[in-house]
Amino acid sequence: MTLQDLFLAPIYLTIIYSVLLLMRNNIRDKNLRRYFIIAFSFKVLGAIALGLIYQFYYNGGDTYNFFRDSRPIWEAFWHSPGLAFQIIFAQVGDYSPEMYEFTRRIYFFSAGDEQTFNVVRVSGFLALISFNTYTVIAIFFALISFSGMWAMYRAMYDMFPQLHRPLAYACFFVPSVYFWGSGLLKDSLTLGALGWVFHCFYFIFFKRKNLIFNSILLLINVLLIQSIKVFILAWFAPAASIWLFMQYRMFIKNRALRILALPVMFVSSLPLGYYGVQKLTEDNQRYNLENITQTATITSDYLKGYVASGSAYDLGEVDLLTPVGIINALPKSIWLGLFRPHPWETRGSPVIALSALESFFILFLTFRILVFNNIFKVFNVLLERPFTLFCLTFAVFVAFSVAVSSGNYGSMVRYRIPMFPFYMAMLYVLRFYLNKSTKLF
Repeated sequence: MTLQDLFLAPIYLTIIYSVLLLMRNNIRDKNLRRYFIIAFSFKVLGAIALGLIYQFYYNGGDTYNFFRDSRPIWEAFWHSPGLAFQIIFAQVGDYSPEMYEFTRRIYFFSAGDEQTFNVVRVSGFLALISFNTYTVIAIFFALISFSGMWAMYRAMYDMFPQLHRPLAYACFFVPSVYFWGSGLLKDSLTLGALGWVFHCFYFIFFKRKNLIFNSILLLINVLLIQSIKVFILAWFAPAASIWLFMQYRMFIKNRALRILALPVMFVSSLPLGYYGVQKLTEDNQRYNLENITQTATITSDYLKGYVASGSAYDLGEVDLLTPVGIINALPKSIWLGLFRPHPWETRGSPVIALSALESFFILFLTFRILVFNNIFKVFNVLLERPFTLFCLTFAVFVAFSVAVSSGNYGSMVRYRIPMFPFYMAMLYVLRFYLNKSTKLF
């Protein structure tokens, strides 16, 4: 960070806060209004903290790589504004003579990494309106993420207005989510887009409001996620299909038919979810279902020996090619993805230590629900409140996937952040219907 950051960031923040304050004044619901500014403020703090951690603790990393690759776009703009936009919308690998002077210095363009270069497209465009200032670009990424998380919160609040406080914590104040999901990273864009996908899915299929607008918004954000981290859609699709089927099952008045429909709908949702995953990933050679095992193995082996060697973990041999192998890997993978690292696994890393405290808190809330309540009542709430079943299914998919593919805690705690708002929301909804509690702890 430079003096330019210190000078321009307050100016842009003043403008953004002024607009947001005007928007807050138009929010009629006092419970929604109270969280609007503070939630964005946490996003800004997370974005700035992320930059400082990468600068002074990691001495570089992904966020600065994205910023570095944005600079040639900024320089191209001063050469010719049209040339800058030509680079932003260029196909990866297009070495047109007029662009080559600049694209050759964009690593992710030269490497042919389309998904990562899509983040550079966004950061490059933001560089044009921020005088290529890292902190300002990071704040805009935080704003994008906040918009999606706010949309997610509004949908959850529409379902459970009495839980406005714990749901606000789940969406806005989980430390790893507002840290890793706020700055100049892929995760900020995909987390924001996921929030909008959830919001639009809920208001289209369950509330049937603003169908055309929400459908267009849903498509835009699905395409955004697909262009950066398609596997998030692969997690969301089967969980959403189960939620949809379970919700419509509740309209069956006859109790016997409703009970009979449960296994039928559940089994039907699996092939539909599988088909959705297959269609979403068929054009991505790295993440299609035929190559996912090889991708997981390569990624795990690579990360174990690289960025965070001191925080590596080993799940042993994981066989994802057979049903038996997947079943054997499920318990330890899901536990690792949800509840680790444990406090004794931090190995001197302050970043992992904070993640361990967060994981312990989530484990504590989970055990409180399971130990102090009848397991059949918990299961009944999951069935009667399909949103909770959706959250659990999505969290399990995320936990399993990141555990088998990450190889170290440093990567895992970042990749799993999409599940935290949903898993935490599920815990709070379960506790409310089991114990009538609206407390955070």
